[in-house]
Amino acid sequence: MTGLQVTVTPASDYPEVQVYGTVTASGTGQITVTVTLAGPGAATQSTSETESGRDSYAISHTLYLNPWCGHGPVTVTVTAGADSKSTTVPVSGC
Repeated sequence: MTGLQVTVTPASDYPEVQVYGTVTASGTGQITVTVTLAGPGAATQSTSETESGRDSYAISHTLYLNPWCGHGPVTVTVTAGADSKSTTVPVSGC
């Protein structure tokens, strides 16, 4: 695992965020990418995908924030191997 680049873009008119990025690996072994949503008033949500065979992988997820409407911001965390990036985003469009 050599790098993780992530962009998190909240939508203004609907309670969702778009997560885009790239995972760069040092080899072609198996890599698990996990995207986790956590915030007040609702349970944590998580999604994972496992990739192998390449040294670069694109990340593209749409995350729905409906459970957090009226409860404030959420934290989006993307983990790949030992790398992790977190961003706090507002919940809007509710």
